[in-house]
Amino acid sequence: MLFRDSALSGRICARGPAPPYRPQNRRRLQVSRTKREKTAPREKKSFTLSPESIAFLAARRARERAPSTSAVLEEILQAARREQELDAQQKAVVAYYDSLSAKDADEQAKWGDFALEQFPPEVA
Repeated sequence: MLFRDSALSGRICARGPAPPYRPQNRRRLQVSRTKREKTAPREKKSFTLSPESIAFLAARRARERAPSTSAVLEEILQAARREQELDAQQKAVVAYYDSLSAKDADEQAKWGDFALEQFPPEVA
């Protein structure tokens, strides 16, 4: 079923009539657009990739319906960066607990047990 979008535009859309105009909605759109514009500036670079890598990026772009191949590549790089940061954090935690004396490690374990007791028991 098709509906007229609004009396002002006269467009026809399949989703139903558009919500009425409200100034607070306009402000919300302006804020979100402003946030997007404040992202870090992009820098154009050129890379030489194998045909397999190009095909992989193109297939992923189509599957995810990404706006560009650069967006797909940016997503892959951000995921790799997050994984690297998580690994570094995990190594720092392990190094911290490995550096504790036996007495301090025992005290930390007791605090952990106490904290777990504060949660309600799980219902199976």
